[in-house]
Amino acid sequence: MQNFFQKIQPYLKYLKYFYLPGVFLTVAGAIAGITSGVWSSLYLGLMIAGAAFLLIWLTWLVSNTPNFLTRRSTQAGTNVLVGTIAILVIVGIINFLGFRFSNRIDFTENQLFTLSPQTQEIITNLKKPVKLWIFDSPPDPGDQDLLNNFRRYNTNFSFEFVNPDQKPGLVKTFNVKSQGDVYLEFGDKKQLVQTLINFNRREPLSEIKLINAIEKIQRDRILNVYFLQGHGEHPLNTTKEGMSEAVNNLENKGFKVNPLNLVESSAIPDNTNAIIIAGPKRKLFEQEVTTLQKYADQGGSLFVMIDPETDPGLDPLLKQWGVTLDPRLIMDLSGTGSLIGLGPAAPVIITYGEHPITKEFGNGMSIFPLSRPIATVKTPNIIAVTLLEASDKMWAKKELTGEELVFDPKQDLVGPFDLGVALTRTEDPSQKVVPSPSPSVTTSPSPATRSQESPLVQPSASPSVVPSISPSPSVSPISLPSPLISPSPTPSISPSPLGSPSPLVSPSPQPSSSPQKTGFNPSPFSAKLVSYTIAQASPEISPSPTPSISPTASPSPLVSPSPAVSPTETLVSPSPNSASPSPLVSPSPAVSPTETKKTEKITSKMVVIGNSTFATNQWFGEQLNGDVFLNSVQWLAATEEQPLSIRPKEPQKRRIILNSLQASLISWLSLVVFPLLGIGLAIATWWRRR
Repeated sequence: MQNFFQKIQPYLKYLKYFYLPGVFLTVAGAIAGITSGVWSSLYLGLMIAGAAFLLIWLTWLVSNTPNFLTRRSTQAGTNVLVGTIAILVIVGIINFLGFRFSNRIDFTENQLFTLSPQTQEIITNLKKPVKLWIFDSPPDPGDQDLLNNFRRYNTNFSFEFVNPDQKPGLVKTFNVKSQGDVYLEFGDKKQLVQTLINFNRREPLSEIKLINAIEKIQRDRILNVYFLQGHGEHPLNTTKEGMSEAVNNLENKGFKVNPLNLVESSAIPDNTNAIIIAGPKRKLFEQEVTTLQKYADQGGSLFVMIDPETDPGLDPLLKQWGVTLDPRLIMDLSGTGSLIGLGPAAPVIITYGEHPITKEFGNGMSIFPLSRPIATVKTPNIIAVTLLEASDKMWAKKELTGEELVFDPKQDLVGPFDLGVALTRTEDPSQKVVPSPSPSVTTSPSPATRSQESPLVQPSASPSVVPSISPSPSVSPISLPSPLISPSPTPSISPSPLGSPSPLVSPSPQPSSSPQKTGFNPSPFSAKLVSYTIAQASPEISPSPTPSISPTASPSPLVSPSPAVSPTETLVSPSPNSASPSPLVSPSPAVSPTETKKTEKITSKMVVIGNSTFATNQWFGEQLNGDVFLNSVQWLAATEEQPLSIRPKEPQKRRIILNSLQASLISWLSLVVFPLLGIGLAIATWWRRR
């Protein structure tokens, strides 16, 4: 043994270099195992061999270096080693936490690497599994990163990259046409989302196309939207004034878009989910307005966009909803538009109402060139909510005269006021009065009982507000004088032509609630133009206690305004020739609670915006304009609640176009001027220090 150590003694001096293979083998095995994710025997063997080399080197160093552990160099090296290990551990913990709890900051202009609020909401609300199949190999890292972001919000979303050459069965199942096809699978439905490779050019996976496909494949029916045409509305073509961008976006979301001409077809199709009236320049025919009114009364949805200085003749329809179009033009003097190259006639809206259409907009901008204010009044059964609100630095001017904008307090309106409103009308058909199919027979009481019955029928307390109700005529076998009910300060009973009193039996008084309707005054005022407080449906209005009844010989009944007809209201006519009751037929139809229609409530929707240009091809892609339009249509057309938010943004195409002079100047500055300037400064610095 001693001879062995003597023989290897000359070679022991090479042990001081064992740290080199030790570090190399250890690092190589660790990197290979971490990268592949598989700790094979080869990788573990490399690490064990490296550790053995390091152990031998450390043993030789301690045994051949006197006072090795107490030397200053050893202590310094140990400190460096411990510090390095500590830094590596800290960095590893930070990376682990960052992977488990990812929270990134996106500094791109359009937040390209952050899922849009609409995407987040739709993915979060997934109730059933949705899987994306990407027939592409190798996977694109950018697409993987996007899909990982999707999966973080909901485990019901999954994806898989498929090599078409290795899985021909899946290719046949999805009917894949070419490499790069992306398919979405939801239950038994399969839908093509996008083709990533076109003309040998690869494009990234689009968040917009993917989220539209997810939204579309979950629908169990096709929503039909009709654009009214024939009155100068915006065409559906690709011109600047056209609306092809809006149509394409609606179709991508699963809507079927069609034109509608009510002159060619007087009836609105039964499958209509919403009608869009986009900037008519000429008046609609009265028959067309009536058709739209009937459609809205039956639970239809209307999207009305009216530009200033136009009269489409929709006032009868809009007044039913408590909406009035202000004729003035909105001017934006806040200076916001000038920062992006817009004039005062293009107001920039940054204030939105608390409504599903705009609740996610925050302080985002939307632009409405050449707009008019919208006024609403409180109307029973209608809830009006502000969508777009002009700031207090905006005016609505009646006349534009001169080069300078001067506020005229006699004609102009100062903000805040509304540029767009959303309205919901809910009516219960069972509350409507339905006449009896046959005349009701009542009996005339005996003289002894007449004095106990009330001689008054009390009409509404506010006939100026509530519309009049005229009973439908009914055939009566006995001609009786028609009652004329008119309010009077004191009750009185007029005798009948036969000389005997004919009192009317009135029901007991009931509590009433009559809302006050405020009209729209076009004169200028500084308060808010629109009050969007909720208008509650008024209950049945009981009659007031101060009218008189006097029978007249009028051949047709005239009933004073009263929104409610009592089911127990009967006409009692005495008979002087008989003490027993004799049957008489009431001249007005009697109403029984059991004869009312029992149907569900009818809900109608309407969105009114004092501008249509914002949805044209020229302005659709600006800021939140497209979101205002698409969210409005989705809210109107959908019968169930749907996520409405801001759509994903596409990258801005920014290209610098230089002329020859500018290109030459940049070349000289980068290749000659700046390098010579740097060399000159270096020579000057050297000369000064020399």
